[in-house]
Amino acid sequence: MASAISPPTTRNRTRPDTMENWSKSPAGSDAISQLRRYLIEIVAFTFEADMAIINAALSQIADNKSILSEAERASLLALAQLIRSISAKVDKAEWPTVPNSDCTMLVDTSAKPAIFLKMRECFVFKLLASYAEHQCGPTEWKMTIVAQQIPWLMRCRSLSGDGLEALGATVRSHIDVVQFAAPNEEVRMLLGEAIINWQKGRRLQGLRTKGKDDDFEFWGLRKALIKQEVGSWWPDSSWMI
Repeated sequence: MASAISPPTTRNRTRPDTMENWSKSPAGSDAISQLRRYLIEIVAFTFEADMAIINAALSQIADNKSILSEAERASLLALAQLIRSISAKVDKAEWPTVPNSDCTMLVDTSAKPAIFLKMRECFVFKLLASYAEHQCGPTEWKMTIVAQQIPWLMRCRSLSGDGLEALGATVRSHIDVVQFAAPNEEVRMLLGEAIINWQKGRRLQGLRTKGKDDDFEFWGLRKALIKQEVGSWWPDSSWMI
């Protein structure tokens, strides 16, 4: 599969006139498929799913460590680092120094596919960016978004309190990603079962998964990209401001 992170040569290139047409173009179709794979990889790792079974459901060669090829993992890491880099520049008022090619790459590899798949762009940015911290490494699970949300009061096995409400919202946001990223029912069911088993393994069966994850960390990035895209074929309303 061709890497979805190959940068365009210019930001003013000819674009399809609608999201639907873009999704049917070779570039759009590849970007949507690649984002699905990136997100499945991260969610499966986060909830300790059996990668070999996930690979089988994707009709791929069995691999108990990853669903991605080595090239895809390198591209995902580059994308994660790009998201973090641009977001940091936006937050520090360094937005004018971001190359147009970087903005285009981020829009075309993550924002547009996320919108097409009916996902919240900010949470997709957050999930992708987290890969730079853990790279789905077996000893780095503690750096996943979910692990970062597990509060110390879980030691008391209390299923109430602000900390666990935040954890529940984070798990719910991952569930939403599964709903839209899974390419077929089998993968969706496998990831859903992994989330249930993860909760059982930590005695969190009663965890309330309401609300949405706090993704304000990437809100500034989202707004900056909106300004770049206003006036193009991509309707401003699609960002649901």
